[in-house]
Amino acid sequence: MEDGHKGIRNGDTSTDLQQALSALIENLMKPECLKRELIFALLLTVMEEDEFVLLKDTGETADKYEYLLNKKPATYEATLMLRNYRNLPLKLIGCDLNDIFLIVATIPRLYEKSYSVCFNINEHIKTGKYGLINDFENLDAMFLNFKEKIVIPMKSTILNYHSFPSGNLTGLPDDVFHQIILLLPVKDVLNLSESCKRIHGLVKEDRIWARLYTRDFPDKNKCDAEDWRDAYKDVYAPKQVGRVQLDKNVLRESFQEFGGLPDPLRVFDSRMELLL
Repeated sequence: MEDGHKGIRNGDTSTDLQQALSALIENLMKPECLKRELIFALLLTVMEEDEFVLLKDTGETADKYEYLLNKKPATYEATLMLRNYRNLPLKLIGCDLNDIFLIVATIPRLYEKSYSVCFNINEHIKTGKYGLINDFENLDAMFLNFKEKIVIPMKSTILNYHSFPSGNLTGLPDDVFHQIILLLPVKDVLNLSESCKRIHGLVKEDRIWARLYTRDFPDKNKCDAEDWRDAYKDVYAPKQVGRVQLDKNVLRESFQEFGGLPDPLRVFDSRMELLL
């Protein structure tokens, strides 16, 4: 007994005691869970600022703070609606992937419409020695990313569904995108394809290039084309080379008195020319 008391007095067990207390505090506070709770609460605030309203299970409007206090622990799911558009609610769901927090937004009525974004929690919330949260970082970047990937697409989808302009292309149906693409010259089509992944995928569709081919080269017949984009390039390249050569000849005649001037540099009209 004396040796035991002597050990405690000498601090031999202080390390074990500190580790036990740290584990106890961590278990009680659940800092990782708390981080996700805070992130989810912040994102709900961003949604609220952009005219989204939190709903109860009954469909009634819910108070955000009441919802956060009464919801089940480690449950990251909320139902929201864009103000005045109750008939098209959306689900905001958070998924725990270790240090990554995946946020998915979907409109059940439009089941194919869903958007997602991932956050590295440790990049935005800093904890101290015992797992207590003591600082936030890069919240502006997180909010901006969330708005671009979730809020704006969701709002645009809902407004477009109700036939209201949203001032944003995100959320437009594919067939509307197709009509817009077919109204643009090919250089603008290629520029537009670099604006986002979704539009890039739409522009790559073979049926789009089949219609562009028919539109721009009505005198050509390529009904058996296996790749309409390649077929378009095959016709487009000679026409551009011929046009550029004609421009050079005209410029030479216009400036023949200045024989020392070099040929004008070619200006590319579109990214298609860079690909040829």
